[in-house]
Amino acid sequence: MKTLYFKEWLTKTAEQIFGFQNHVLSANKIKDGSNEVFYPLRFDRLIKELVHLGPVGTKEPQITFNDSVAWGDQPGAWTADVSPEGSMRFTLRKLCSDLRGNPVHVCKKVVPLAGQEFVQSEFREVHIANSIYENLTSMDNQGIDSPQSYYPQLEKLVVRIAEATKRDHPTQLVQQGIRRVSDFNYIVYFACSGQGMELPSGLRVEQFDINVSFSPHLGVLRIWGNEIVSHVQHEWKQRTPRWNEVLMPSQLQQEITEIVTKLLSTY
Repeated sequence: MKTLYFKEWLTKTAEQIFGFQNHVLSANKIKDGSNEVFYPLRFDRLIKELVHLGPVGTKEPQITFNDSVAWGDQPGAWTADVSPEGSMRFTLRKLCSDLRGNPVHVCKKVVPLAGQEFVQSEFREVHIANSIYENLTSMDNQGIDSPQSYYPQLEKLVVRIAEATKRDHPTQLVQQGIRRVSDFNYIVYFACSGQGMELPSGLRVEQFDINVSFSPHLGVLRIWGNEIVSHVQHEWKQRTPRWNEVLMPSQLQQEITEIVTKLLSTY
């Protein structure tokens, strides 16, 4: 056995003394994620990349706002815009008409962007833009959704939305049930876990509602999500909706349910 002197023990590492390899010692170390760096998304670059990808079908792109792109301006045209409120998302809408001939932008897909701000890549915005463009070109081959004056499946749709959002919802919310307001209006409502959530304004969130409404006169569905807040206990008020989307009865219920679930996930 080799004699190990104090000076040698003091100046050498454990790997040098015992022959361990560096990668063996570090192989099972728990990764410390506390130093993850936040890389803000470049929305200006993202919008420019979408325009750079060119037309959707025969519809040429144009930047309408700093956070929005449009392809065409006639029925069947598309818009894609990013919402920076809370967890970010891209919303894709198609231009249709209601029963009165009014133009309406119908929500066709929601693309959450949560988590992308921790991805460090020179081509991050390029990859997101390509994914959105692929969705647009795929959906553009489908027909234009149409309004209906009669929609007997409304209650079935509400139950389906409630079941989906009960399985998949933000951790700070707890689904409480469904409230029937009228034959054409339903609310899927959530309580806040714990003692509610306090907003930066000092208001406290008491409840979150998903409102599902059908208009027989216009032949469209409208689905919006808003908070119920209070300054003082028992004095509850509705806030401006976090989202407010138009959908068509001709859309598949699976498609509508997926849209609502992804909208709620960005809360």
